Amino acid sequence: MIRCDFFTKKNLIVGYIIDGHAGYAEHGEDIVCSAVSVLAQSIANGISEVIKIESIIEVEDGFLSLSLRRNSIEEVKQCQVLLETLMINIRDLEKNYSDFIKVIVKEEVQGNVKN
Repeated sequence: MIRCDFFTKKNLIVGYIIDGHAGYAEHGEDIVCSAVSVLAQSIANGISEVIKIESIIEVEDGFLSLSLRRNSIEEVKQCQVLLETLMINIRDLEKNYSDFIKVIVKEEVQGNVKN
């Protein structure tokens, strides 16, 4: 299962972690994994290459995270259209493939994460 954690602070998305494999099909043929990967990578690329905002990005097999926690509020606000687009699309995938994707939104409180 793919777990998609979105982190918010004051109603703004400040990061996400995509972790795991869907297990919908064999490696290389898994449309659910591919869809989530393309969405998450596209948003990370859009933030760094199009909007030109630095973020902390970590990529490994079955894992992608992006954090804007060290960025200014103005930079975080500039990224919201892309981040909200990601969340909407991942939630749509979750509706159709709920056995393979789980979306969790966590509110950060004073640097700590609150579920």
